[in-house]
Amino acid sequence: MADKKVTYNFKPISLPTILFSLPTAMIGYQIHSSTFWAIMDFIFWPIVWIKWFIFHEVTLSIIKEAFSWFLK
Repeated sequence: MADKKVTYNFKPISLPTILFSLPTAMIGYQIHSSTFWAIMDFIFWPIVWIKWFIFHEVTLSIIKEAFSWFLK
């Protein structure tokens, strides 16, 4: 029996990833006021959203404050 080579095509930097992680980092900076935590939120964005929803850390007012430059 021949060994089959299993390949996995993982692209950590892609357009959908950036579209979700960049706003997550901006909201994280608004919550924590720390560049370090904004970078961590950028990298681990799916886990961050789960944590925020479980602990009720993100609200609509925080999102509006994070994107006030865009919503004017």
